[in-house]
Amino acid sequence: MAIPVTIPRLGWNMDEGIFVGWLKQDGDAVRPGDGLFSLEGEKSTEEIEAFDAGVLSIPPNAPKPGEKVAVGALIGYLLAAGETAPSLPASAAGFATASVPIEPAASPSVRRLARERGIDLRRLNGSGPGGRITPDDVTAPRSSSPISGSPTISPRARRAATERSIDWMSIEGSGRTGRIRERDIRAAIPAAAGVRVLPLTAIRKTIAGRMLASQRCTAAVTLTTTADATNLVNLREQFKTVEPAGVPSFTDFFVKLTAAALQQHPLLTGRWTDTGIELPESVVLEVVETEPT
Repeated sequence: MAIPVTIPRLGWNMDEGIFVGWLKQDGDAVRPGDGLFSLEGEKSTEEIEAFDAGVLSIPPNAPKPGEKVAVGALIGYLLAAGETAPSLPASAAGFATASVPIEPAASPSVRRLARERGIDLRRLNGSGPGGRITPDDVTAPRSSSPISGSPTISPRARRAATERSIDWMSIEGSGRTGRIRERDIRAAIPAAAGVRVLPLTAIRKTIAGRMLASQRCTAAVTLTTTADATNLVNLREQFKTVEPAGVPSFTDFFVKLTAAALQQHPLLTGRWTDTGIELPESVVLEVVETEPT
């Protein structure tokens, strides 16, 4: 019997991850404990190990490195010798979203409350962090449930949409069961001209959040150091010999070096936003004042 290979949940708040790549090739023999693929969650990149043995079957429309994959998504099979893989979805998009049933995130007390009321948690849209189901979600009047076929939206997302006059009814939500989140609203805001946006990975979001928390809780410290500028001084002296009427200042040299560094490391020009890192298509550096020669 074919054993499905699915995307695991690496944390309670995880709804999706970034597929990094396969660690085995199609047709490779797999033993329990072998690494199958790498998956990026909100905190780290993990090697996902096999629990069973078999021959790995990777379909042509399996997720590609860098693509988002939902928790529980079916991405391949482990087969017995001579076994044929079951029918797979016809498209990469359909394959990436095909999933096995996932237990929703909820505390034991919430699960007990749902059992007492005879409510299937899988039919609820959690309003807690990461779609976690809260007691209020279980006890909410059934008449308040969204109309079948209409999108659902979190309170923060609704507020963000109202502030920006965005029609959220036409937005595709990234949350569980298509729930619209605040990040979906922000992603719908047109980017400024001449700016490209790099999507935020889960790891980058976590790093940014922890850096901000560290900045708020840690006393600022200023470090100073010295650098040997002998070669820079010599270079300026050479300019004095060749072109005494137009000798660049030290600031001119620093600006030139900064421009060269930014060309090699364009992320340093980026601006952090909730929807991604905005990178300008071009960077212009000007010297407003120069040092006397």
